[in-house]
Amino acid sequence: MPLELASSIKTKKDKGEKRAKKAEDSATEKPKKAKKEKQRQEEQPSAAAAAAAPKPPKPALTPEQEAQRQRQRECREKALAARASGGNYVSGRKIKQRQRPEQTRRKFEKRHENDASKGERNAQRREVQKSTKAERARLEKDAPTVVIIPIFWKGEAQQMALVTGVCSDVKASLEEGGVRCELDGGHKYTPGQKFAHWEHKGVKLRVEVGPREAQRGRCTLAKTFQPGVPARRVTGVEVGASLVGRLRELEKLAIDDAESGVEPGEAASADAAAAAGAAAAAYGGDELGDNMELPAADEDEDEDEAAEGTKKRKKKKKGIEEVEATPTAREAARRKEADAAAEAELPKKKKVKKVAF
Repeated sequence: MPLELASSIKTKKDKGEKRAKKAEDSATEKPKKAKKEKQRQEEQPSAAAAAAAPKPPKPALTPEQEAQRQRQRECREKALAARASGGNYVSGRKIKQRQRPEQTRRKFEKRHENDASKGERNAQRREVQKSTKAERARLEKDAPTVVIIPIFWKGEAQQMALVTGVCSDVKASLEEGGVRCELDGGHKYTPGQKFAHWEHKGVKLRVEVGPREAQRGRCTLAKTFQPGVPARRVTGVEVGASLVGRLRELEKLAIDDAESGVEPGEAASADAAAAAGAAAAAYGGDELGDNMELPAADEDEDEDEAAEGTKKRKKKKKGIEEVEATPTAREAARRKEADAAAEAELPKKKKVKKVAF
């Protein structure tokens, strides 16, 4: 049997099966439709009877509801009368809405009627500002000039007790000498954080006490010239009556002396020698002009120290000038020297005499 004929026969067979299935479905569907129609017809008389039945009476109105409806009727009559006469009717609700801002303002005034006036508030603010300024000035006046910072390991109770005891002795010595000081013995921040905190608050002098120094009864003095810059330190200072004097010497130390490595005592002797030299120059010459005796050995030592201090200051000044010179200026000077050397190496030109005929 050819393939095309077999496929056509199969298609017709499928179509026949579909028609038969559809006929069976319609046969089963007709009784269902008839049943639904019958139910609908039975329900229609009951719906009509429910519609024809009398409605239940409405509940009686309360006196408040009755008064409200009466007011609505009166408003409607007023509106109709105003419309008939060509006027405009405004309900009471709209009148209340227009009056609401005024009522709000009155409520606000009543709520704040006991408050101070603007002038009184300004006077109170000025008083607060004055008291704050006075308190700030008092704090600045009573601010410490020296801070004492203990340095110890956390968890070492014996070490902490030893260091804090020496710090208390340092504080007592400074207070006896009339120095305003404060002991920062908190555990929340590290010693470095305490250094930065007090430097930024403007306290330039501090006393540091570590565990090894506490065992020997000594401490370290430090002076900072700029927050964040390493401080100038004097180590091995004995805790006692001489502590205030060493602290005064460190306080007089200038930034130039600190950068050049001059000790606090040397800076004071150098300044005294410079002042003596200036006085001698103003006097008009050498002091040995009228006195032929040789100077003592200690006087020679003082003069040598003064000369050494002067040399150090000159070297420092020269170094500062070299640092301040810009790279452009140095390069220009170097180029000028090279040009001068090249011109010196060139042979000199002979002068030619010009003869006029």
